[in-house]
Amino acid sequence: MCSDISPTFQVLRSFSPALQTCSAVIDIAIVCDGSNSIYPWSAVRNFLEKFVEGLDVGPTKTQVNFTHLNFSV
Repeated sequence: MCSDISPTFQVLRSFSPALQTCSAVIDIAIVCDGSNSIYPWSAVRNFLEKFVEGLDVGPTKTQVNFTHLNFSV
């Protein structure tokens, strides 16, 4: 499934490029800037919740890592 996402993380349209099966386990790493300097955190969080809900997550399936960076220099 592919989606076009607006700057406020709203799904504009979705489409399936092809019906496929994947025999490999995938790992996804998500790194977010938590300083609110780019986007409001609530919009990022809502997008990530919808994204992860669409994955088949499990010990022998898709693995997801989430890192939230929030520091001052």
